[in-house]
Amino acid sequence: MQREHKFLPLVISLAAGLVVSIRMIINRDNSISSILIVLSVMLGFYIIGLIFRAVLIKLATKESTQQADADENEESENADDKPEAEE
Repeated sequence: MQREHKFLPLVISLAAGLVVSIRMIINRDNSISSILIVLSVMLGFYIIGLIFRAVLIKLATKESTQQADADENEESENADDKPEAEE
């Protein structure tokens, strides 16, 4: 399950960096200040993406565990309902 969400923080960070970079180019801001702003935004959104990925993985494992427990309970109930063969 972790493999599905491996690149999620990177994509979020790059998308935020792209948006901020375009804004900086349109506003014709100073090069040094715009680089620092873009880097800080990308770092912040990378951390947010890591947290988001951790939450998604936790929810997915919780859901699969609950599904497995429900299947197990269902199988045990079906086994109890079957009459034993008489010998």
